[in-house]
Amino acid sequence: MLIATITALYLLFGGGAQWWSAEIKALDKAVKAAELAPEREQQARDVVGVMKQLSDIRSDQAKAVAGEIAEMMEDHGFDGRDMEQRLNLYRTDSKAFYGQMIEARFALKEALTEEEWVAVWTATHAATDD
Repeated sequence: MLIATITALYLLFGGGAQWWSAEIKALDKAVKAAELAPEREQQARDVVGVMKQLSDIRSDQAKAVAGEIAEMMEDHGFDGRDMEQRLNLYRTDSKAFYGQMIEARFALKEALTEEEWVAVWTATHAATDD
C-alpha cells in the first residue's frame, strides 16, 4: 500500500510533466523575445505549440494512471501484478514521450539559425535554472 501511495504521488508531482511545463513556458517566452525572422518565428512557435500539446497529454496520462492506482489501492485485496503491469505501460509511454520531446527540440533547432538557437536555448535555461 505504501509503495502504491508513493507511486501515485510520484506520478502526480514528480513524473516530469511539471518540469516540462516550466521548460515549455520558458521556451515560448524565449522564442517570443528573440528577434527571429517572421517565417522562422512561426515555425518555432508551431514547434513549441506541439511540445505544449505533448506535455498536456502526458500530464493527463499521469493523472489517469495515478487515479487507476488509487482505485486499485481502495481494493485492499488487489493483485500487485496489475499495478506493476500498469506502471510498466506508463514507463513505456514515458519513453515515447521523451523521444517525441527530443524530436521536437531538434525540429526547433533546425528551424532556427545557429545564432537564434543559441539565443533561444540560453534564454530558456537562464529562466528555468532559477
